[in-house]
Order: sequence, then C-alpha cells, then structure tokens
Amino acid sequence: MPKNSEDDPSQGHRLSIVRLAAYVRNFLKLISTDYWPATFAFSIIVLGSVIMFLLELLFPILSQLLAASRSTPWGVVTSIFIHASFLHLGENIIALSVYFFLFTTTNFRLQGNERRFRAFFLSWNIFLSAILADVLYIVLSPVPSLGASGVAYAFEAVMLGFALANLMPFGANAREVKQHYRQNRKRVVYNFLVFAAFFIWLLVSPSQFVSAAPGINIFAHGIAFILSLISTLLYVLVPPFKRWADELSTHRKYPKWAVRFKSHSLCEAAFISRLQFFNPTPPQ
Repeated sequence: MPKNSEDDPSQGHRLSIVRLAAYVRNFLKLISTDYWPATFAFSIIVLGSVIMFLLELLFPILSQLLAASRSTPWGVVTSIFIHASFLHLGENIIALSVYFFLFTTTNFRLQGNERRFRAFFLSWNIFLSAILADVLYIVLSPVPSLGASGVAYAFEAVMLGFALANLMPFGANAREVKQHYRQNRKRVVYNFLVFAAFFIWLLVSPSQFVSAAPGINIFAHGIAFILSLISTLLYVLVPPFKRWADELSTHRKYPKWAVRFKSHSLCEAAFISRLQFFNPTPPQ
C-alpha cells in the first residue's frame, strides 16, 4: 500500500525540495525574461563597480578624476561606479542585491507585460534619479562625492513605490475592493510586510535609514530616494505618465541572451540538473 508524505518523512522532505527547486526555477526564468531590464541594470552597476574598484587599486587617481565634483562634472555619471573602500563597495552591492530581490518578489504575481514594464521603468529611473541628485549636490556642495548608494536608494524607492501600489485596490465599489483583496491575498500580505518593514525603519531610525554618518552624502541619498518614489507613484497613479513610460519599453526587444534563455536560463538548468534524482511527481 503506497504511503503518503505524512507516513514517510523523507518523502515529505523530498517534495519540499522539489517545490523549492520549482520556485527557484521560476525565479531564475523570470529574471532572465520578464525582469531582464532590471537584471541588466543591476548587473551593469555591480560588475561596473567591481571592475572600477580593481582599476582604482592600480590607479588611485581614478577616484579623484571620476568623483562627482565641481571640477569633474562628468562625475555625476562616473561616480556611480567609484567607491572609497572595499567595505563601501560591499555595502552597496549587498543593498542593491536585497532591493533587486524584493523588487522581483513583490511583483512576482503580476502579469508578464506589467512585470516587464515595471522592470524597464526601474532600469532607467534609478540612474536618472541618482544623476539628478548628484547634479544638485555638486551645485550646493564643493565636497566631492562617489559611490553607488544614490542608485541603491533610488532602487529602494522604486521597489517600495510598487509595493505600495500593489496594496492599492482599484475597484469602483466596495464589492470590487473586497474581491481584489480576496483574490490577491498572498500578494497583498507580502507587499504589506515589505512596505511596513521599511516604513517602520524610517519612523524609528530616520538617520540610520539614510545612512547618516561622517563623510556620507545623505543629501544625494535623500534626493534620489524622493525623486524615484514620486516618479514611481506618478507611474502608477497617473495614466498618461504610465502610457508614456510603457511606450518607451515597447520599442525594446528581448536581448539575444534573454531570447536564448527564455525557456531555461543557464543558472536554472544547472540548478535543476542537480535535483534530477528527486521524483517530481507526488506519491499516489
């Protein structure tokens, strides 16, 4: 007589691993297809910062030449990839990784086109907000600034803006609102927890939220965050602005690597191949 997962603990563990593998498989598939603009922007920032940090070790003068300052105005762009220390670089990469993961998971249950539109919006918005914040900073301050933290705060703001939008019911009456929350219960709860955690953090410790410390450019942090948050809410709440932003992405096609991995990404295939010894079918 066949046993169910309750009678056989090893079978239950095996099914749990298979479900986890399926979740990871879907996640890796999405970041290489629907989320590819956000994945590309994230990769450019991280890889560019790592490469430039290695070059800084060989040519220390790059920190001065590429920082954002009045004497090096091009630094409003190049300073994104320049970091003062390994700790500075590591903190920004960790922050960007967390915000990238939260952005993809909070929008996980949306339709494919909407995920792609939002990912494309994020891919240009974070750079624009960080650059504008640096422009304002060098106009007001003579002190040079460098680092990807402005982009990280813009990334955080876009993620939180969409998380807040995912909580909003767009029904015309109480019945439609109630139906919205009933049908999207998991998405609403998860987005609420994410948004609430950051909102409470801001209320309890605003100085820690903006990373206030000696030598830290909290002005650029705050401006980049505010610009991205406002523009994200405009994208969600103002239809003409959303149509304009979405039309930009309609002229973009999947890059070759995204088309090639549309069904299976390399990372996904490698991960799943390690789990082939598990039986993917549930017990009868």
